[in-house]
Amino acid sequence: LHLQIIYYGRTYSPARGWDLEKDIITRTVGKKSLLNDYYKKKGF
Repeated sequence: LHLQIIYYGRTYSPARGWDLEKDIITRTVGKKSLLNDYYKKKGF
């Protein structure tokens, strides 16, 4: 399980070039303020 979490982070939630559309976990259970800021910047 530990390695699965690491590989998920590398693939879907990198430190650089992060995209909420790819990051399923953050999109589902992420902080509302983070999600609202992201959608405001994207123009949703």
